[in-house]
Amino acid sequence: VAANARRAAQQQEGRGRAGVTLKALCAAASDPQQPQGSVCEELPAARRRLKNHRLSISMPALAPISQQRTGEQTLYEQACRKQGVLPKFTRAVHNGHVGKELNLSGQSVGDVQFKALLGDTGLVPKGKVHQWKLRNIRITSVGLACLTRALPWETELLDLACNEVGLHGINALSAKMADGYLPRLRSLDLSGCGIGCAGVASLCQGIELCTFLLRLELKRNTIKDGMALGNMVASHMQITRLALSSNFITGQGVASLFRGVLENSAEGGQLADIDLAWNGFGNSSSGAAAEAISKVLSKSTTLYHLDLSYNSLDAASCATIGEGLKDNHYLYGLHFVGNSATMDCDGFLRPLHTSCGNVVLPRKELPSLVLSGDPLNSTANCLANCEPTPSYGSCCGSGTSCSTPLTSQSVVSQAPEATLSEDGVLRERDVLEQMSTCWACEGWTRVVLEWPLLPDEEEPRSVWAFTSLDGFRQGLQLKRAAEGPPRFCAARMVPGGCKLCVIFQVDQSFRLAPGMVSEPLETPANIRLRQCKKMPGSQSQSSLVELAEVNVIDCPFRRPLRPEDGIFHGRRSVLLDGPSGNPVQMLRITETEFKMTQEKRPRSPPFYADFHKETDTLMQACLEADWSKAKVDRVVDRQECQHVLAVLQGSYRQVVAVYRWLSSLGVSGERPFGVSQIEAVNVISKAGLRDTSVMRIADLDRFFIAAKVNAAEVKRRLTIRSDKALNRHQFLEFLLRVAQQRFVQTGEALSMADALSRVLEALSETSSALVADLDALLEVLHTDAVDDVYKAHRRTLQAVYKAHTGHMKQPGMGNFMSFGEFEDLLEQIDAYSEDFTRQQAGLAFRLGMMTQAEEGYSSRFQEMTFVEFQHALGAVVSLRPGFRHEIASELINSFFTDHLLRALRPRIAQDRLRELDGESCAGQSWRQPAENFRPGGLRPLS
Repeated sequence: VAANARRAAQQQEGRGRAGVTLKALCAAASDPQQPQGSVCEELPAARRRLKNHRLSISMPALAPISQQRTGEQTLYEQACRKQGVLPKFTRAVHNGHVGKELNLSGQSVGDVQFKALLGDTGLVPKGKVHQWKLRNIRITSVGLACLTRALPWETELLDLACNEVGLHGINALSAKMADGYLPRLRSLDLSGCGIGCAGVASLCQGIELCTFLLRLELKRNTIKDGMALGNMVASHMQITRLALSSNFITGQGVASLFRGVLENSAEGGQLADIDLAWNGFGNSSSGAAAEAISKVLSKSTTLYHLDLSYNSLDAASCATIGEGLKDNHYLYGLHFVGNSATMDCDGFLRPLHTSCGNVVLPRKELPSLVLSGDPLNSTANCLANCEPTPSYGSCCGSGTSCSTPLTSQSVVSQAPEATLSEDGVLRERDVLEQMSTCWACEGWTRVVLEWPLLPDEEEPRSVWAFTSLDGFRQGLQLKRAAEGPPRFCAARMVPGGCKLCVIFQVDQSFRLAPGMVSEPLETPANIRLRQCKKMPGSQSQSSLVELAEVNVIDCPFRRPLRPEDGIFHGRRSVLLDGPSGNPVQMLRITETEFKMTQEKRPRSPPFYADFHKETDTLMQACLEADWSKAKVDRVVDRQECQHVLAVLQGSYRQVVAVYRWLSSLGVSGERPFGVSQIEAVNVISKAGLRDTSVMRIADLDRFFIAAKVNAAEVKRRLTIRSDKALNRHQFLEFLLRVAQQRFVQTGEALSMADALSRVLEALSETSSALVADLDALLEVLHTDAVDDVYKAHRRTLQAVYKAHTGHMKQPGMGNFMSFGEFEDLLEQIDAYSEDFTRQQAGLAFRLGMMTQAEEGYSSRFQEMTFVEFQHALGAVVSLRPGFRHEIASELINSFFTDHLLRALRPRIAQDRLRELDGESCAGQSWRQPAENFRPGGLRPLS
């Protein structure tokens, strides 16, 4: 106490001295008569002394608990102490290091801390990290140089976005790549890193030797010239995505880039996705850029998705690009909002100039059009408010359109003056890009429109279809089908999952298709009849017809919806190549949608909602039920009963855990669960309670036989009877008999309560480990990630459960799964392995069952319900080799995917899944810790 008091006084005195000195210097600095030169020199030193004093007091309290006991420090902490900073990122590294991935994104690490982390190989095993996600950790060129030296050659992903690494950092990374030390790099993200023309030139020299690079992200930098990027793309045959949005690339730079893209396509390259939004190259040499883009669009067969949004392209440049689109049948998505053109739903590029010349009329001077249909997107709004102009090419894909006509001057005024952040881009896109017509991003699907030929009517000369996609403005001519039933047909691309309104013009009249669903319009639409030379007596002036009812088509998705990708359908998404080479579907949302995702939405009830854990109340009920059936009066005196019960109340969960484990060993078939004579003798012997003179094996056998005999009244009411095993109340009597002879008769204990306490203490190591194992299992299973896995496989789980229940039930009883059925199921799905054998099936069954208060007069404790079946399968996965906490949900998902369907024969599988077809589910994989549940002998591994 005295030493602690002295230490506190010294710390307070030192803090006071440092504080007084700092206050005095600050007062002197504000005094006009005080010489300022000496004060300015001493003031920073005083501040450093105060900071170091506080640091020396606070740093020891931040050390991990394990190191506080041993007094040892990690290399990271030692390096931080030398630099005078707090080692506060140990936990972040532990949480972010999962498998081959290190994710520190968003952590304000800085150069000093990052260098210290990389110097500790125990904390950051650099050779085992292949995916580095270091977005916005506030490192500069110094930190990147340290990282470059530490990167292993197996590195696959490197995300350094939003770090101001500058030219020196890029040069260090480029030298690493140029020397061939990153041959497996698949994805590189340097967005928002302050890279200019010199930096990108240096970077491209290194990338040319990273032959497996698939994705290069250089968004929100200050790149102006595209020459280096064009040369790199021309020689790199594996790169698939190049993102350069929110830079300052000029028209000549874009022209140089697309010349390289054209050479890449000619040489058999794989470049499929280019993002050049928010560069504003339409303000300088836009004609050269448009010519280069047009050549690529007319000749490339690999370019799949192109984003040219918000580049201030004038109508002439848009027309040039449209010429390149004329014969393109490979581009599937084109974003074009923010330029002097729009893309309609048929993939036509329309420059925004009218028949009056290259002058965009104000919105109020343009004719209006009544629109209908769902969804009402920005394309319809745009087409409804501008005069029709000649089409300048069509493609198999299309792009976004703005909701109001834009002049070149208005677009220039909207162009960003500085590099936009991610939030800025999201906010700007939300203003005009309410709904795009990009087939790739919106998941459009092909829908065939048909007009059947009726046998009692004359075949029409011409059939047209008007849809709500463009406000019933553009007619689509149907052609006579050469094959199949007699009909006219044509196809359109339609957003997946939307409701398409259609009206048909048959010769000179509007009609509804026979046999197709129809509904009235909320607001009648005025549609002008199309004229055709084939129809005799066609009018010179087409008439305007008002329609109040249309046909309706529910457009399907591209393929049947699966639970794991349900979040993408009907949403903005882009299909890109991931670091592993497999396609990755990425969501693309507006600001409103982004804010909605931040709101915490209630989850549906979890699969374990009806599962009851062991509580003190339940354990009290178990003790009262077992105490009433055991022959306690033959072992415990009546005056000691309350003391013995008091001892059991505090430890009865451990007794139940030991009984649960012993009763599952060696059980098979339909034999009831119970503790065999061999297991009962072994547990007492292993606990050190057997003695050659006082407690012999023969005595234990005698106690087993005596406990197995039930009282006459109890015997008449028993539902579960076993001639060779002890029920739970009999196991309690067995322990009481052991305590009475081992400690009371020998005089080591003065009371039966003391003797029982010694027996339970001898069994405490085994019982505590078993209780911890059960708690760890439930902690792993009762998480959102595992819940998502079970919900994703709910239909299959229900089908398997229903196919393997009901064979052992008595008349009038509900369906349940017996242990024999569970054992057969595990055999059928090939769940057993060298480490998880058939002998452990009983343990998995018992771990999945909820503890029941009554195990003598009721057989409920061995009748498995569906929720218990789900927990038992989780226990099976935990008992299999290779189970770990951090990948629990992934392992459970893999087990369900690989094994469960083997339990369903083809006919049964169809019937069960058809019964459950109405139930929906959605799942995700997530990593969550768990413990090893495999007991080793009598001491389970915790």
